[in-house]
Amino acid sequence: MKKINVKKAVLLGIAYTLVAAIAISATIAFLTDRDGKVNVFTFGQIKIEQVELQRKAQTRSLDEYGLEPFTNGKAFYPAVYDTIEWDAEPQMWPTGGSSTLFSGDIQNVIDKFVFVENTGKNEAYVRTWFAFEAGELSFDRFDEIMHININDTHWTWSEWDTTPVEIDGVNYYVICATYTGTDSVHPGGKIATGETTRPSLLQLFFDNDTDMEEINMMGEEYNVIAISQGVQAAGFKTVDAAFDATFGSAHPWTK
Repeated sequence: MKKINVKKAVLLGIAYTLVAAIAISATIAFLTDRDGKVNVFTFGQIKIEQVELQRKAQTRSLDEYGLEPFTNGKAFYPAVYDTIEWDAEPQMWPTGGSSTLFSGDIQNVIDKFVFVENTGKNEAYVRTWFAFEAGELSFDRFDEIMHININDTHWTWSEWDTTPVEIDGVNYYVICATYTGTDSVHPGGKIATGETTRPSLLQLFFDNDTDMEEINMMGEEYNVIAISQGVQAAGFKTVDAAFDATFGSAHPWTK
């Protein structure tokens, strides 16, 4: 698990000067359809569900407070912190395994734990596309102010599409996470019926250097779109071969 650097995909530990949080009226509104009718696409008699959760309180203890379904419409402020740090102890998931989260000392971090469950009767491969609203931000500036915690142990992440993608008249930067599992957890990325992946996306926050002009670029809501795709595992030797033969490499918003 690591903070994804948009260009290099390496963990950064950069010290920042503490500044007062910027008071804004904008809210974060992740676009997701939990009934699976909009944000899930499948091929080959596969049935999956995209599951999105959050902690009931921003705490270092999942065991104490537990998880609940992700809710939209949160106030999303630039974070307040001295340095970007990580919790010393990884968090355990209901599906097993663990992930390292941003330190609880960082204020205004948004939890968005994205899982995919195989609800069908056949073994499946899955991947999830993420589109992060960009406004008029250059890719370099987006890289600087958007901090994203991802699971790169069980998921293989693509390079970012550094050219903004227009979705419903709004610019987004797009990236894809493909579930590859590990030798001990869903080897090769195959998910049996009734099983759930480890989470892909974990958390995000705006840098404390984000200014009001950049916030205003996003309008009244900040949107992140997550779309999961599922493919039959039967007949394919690898997850990449399965998706190459079905959906291909193009993202869901390709015109």
